[in-house]
Amino acid sequence: MAKRKTAQDAAALDRFTSPWYAVRFVGRWDPVEGKIIPYPPKKAAEMNAAQDAEIARLAKQAAKEKMAKNKKTETEEERRKRRLQRFVEPWYGGKFVGTWDPKTQKILPPTEDMLAANAEVDKERERLAGPEVAKARRESRERFIRRMDIPEGSMHHVGTWDPKTGRVIPDERTDPPAITTGAASGLVADELEEPSVAAGSSGPRSSSNAPGEPSGRASQAHDRARGLMAGIAAGNLLGIVQEGWPRELIAAEFPDGVREIAADPGHPDDDDVAQAIVVAEAAAEGPLDPHDLGRRFWEWAEVNGAGMGGLTGDVLTRYGGRRPLRLARNRTRSRERLVEPIQNRTDEVAAGHVAVREPVGVPITEASRAAWRGSSAGNGAAMRCAPIAIRWRGETAALVRNSILSAVPTHWDRRCGWSCALLNLAAAAALRGEAISADGLLAAGLDGVRVSLPDLQRYGYEARVPESVRAAVRQASEGDVDAPDVDGASRGYTLLALRIGLTAYWRAPDFEQGLRSVVEAGGDTDTNGAIAGALLGARFGIEAIPRRWRDRVAEIRAGRTPMESYAERLLAARAA
Repeated sequence: MAKRKTAQDAAALDRFTSPWYAVRFVGRWDPVEGKIIPYPPKKAAEMNAAQDAEIARLAKQAAKEKMAKNKKTETEEERRKRRLQRFVEPWYGGKFVGTWDPKTQKILPPTEDMLAANAEVDKERERLAGPEVAKARRESRERFIRRMDIPEGSMHHVGTWDPKTGRVIPDERTDPPAITTGAASGLVADELEEPSVAAGSSGPRSSSNAPGEPSGRASQAHDRARGLMAGIAAGNLLGIVQEGWPRELIAAEFPDGVREIAADPGHPDDDDVAQAIVVAEAAAEGPLDPHDLGRRFWEWAEVNGAGMGGLTGDVLTRYGGRRPLRLARNRTRSRERLVEPIQNRTDEVAAGHVAVREPVGVPITEASRAAWRGSSAGNGAAMRCAPIAIRWRGETAALVRNSILSAVPTHWDRRCGWSCALLNLAAAAALRGEAISADGLLAAGLDGVRVSLPDLQRYGYEARVPESVRAAVRQASEGDVDAPDVDGASRGYTLLALRIGLTAYWRAPDFEQGLRSVVEAGGDTDTNGAIAGALLGARFGIEAIPRRWRDRVAEIRAGRTPMESYAERLLAARAA
């Protein structure tokens, strides 16, 4: 019996011979001491490098096999039908909208079965929400319909909203006049919750002139700020379909390159876009506070949560004392979830109609440090930090300090904070119409940290640039976006995201080519796209973003605040 017990213990411990965390080797289990004996750094690095190479080899092999299989067994028409199959029963916000017809390339009207399913969803929502919430939702919808009496499309009259059919009846005019806010447009001023300026329009602008700033430079910064915010959404949505793919698979599926945004209309804002909006709203109100941001991220995770990364989810679970609901993620995962309790919607939370659950766990900074475990350095902070560059584009110390503080609630590792600071310093230089070198970037970051040490020391920062961060910046200034490790096992690493973003920023000939090269390289394409899109939008301005992409983003995000409006808020806050 004793021998059997000893054998069982040995078998249980055998898997710890080379323990690893997040697919990284860290040490050797010692059954005598009952603990992990760390490997020497050089040995651990060699083992991890070998493992990364093997994972990359297997991914490339799988991609080649798929390419070969497609060439042998699939015609072009068959491949096209397979890619369109997921559109057989498209739906938006938990409601069926019709059936995709691959012949006409259109969505046909919903069938009676679909309409009956939609009615069941409405009934279930009303039942779960209760009479008070149901009444608030009806009133909110009525207000929305009233302001849609004369809907806007790039600030032009496009038709009349019909509340019976729930559609816009197109205007017969071929050259519609621009809408003007006020009585002439049929819109009451207090019903316009905020100015909606579509991408590329010449709508009203907030003055962004800082004291002594020339009006010409302010106008240029304004266009680039709008380009930064629009670039986040364009980059995220261009890469969202290919997220996690190796470059060989992308090349096989998109032989002409990733030229169009293929995300579905009504797709909820992914974490890259949604968390950037959270940061933009907080920055527009004043200096960032990690505890306030933590609360805002919790609210987002309750009512949206789409695309949330594992580290952020771990932090917010500790902070909330339970897992966030992630309602948008659950609403879009499968048809079986159509009648799942959908208690909260972002607009209703903002209006105070529905309250998210109160977090009952540990403080956000404590949760962030505990989830860190001494090594986690994902790209989830770098993807959302760009709006800070608009708010503090001319104040280096404030820019660096707030960029780092934006990472603290979910990404404790210093490499994450440094990634945010350096990306935003590059974006701020672009907004000002200035060039910045790798050495200048690192020097500005270090100066900002030194001035802000009283605030940053408590989070583990010190007056030096980590060598790994220096190496990433140097590689970005010398390298290519299409590097071998972009789509490898470390594709979610913050310094890889920093390197990809800065490389595109320094080397892209224009917005479209720069962003396409990032997405076509594979890996974490939606996050890398959002980061590069922000930097390229700041560098080239909003008019450099292809019109077809801006129109597609507007179609996908219909009914939500345009990204450019957040740039207006941040510019106004800076000028105040």
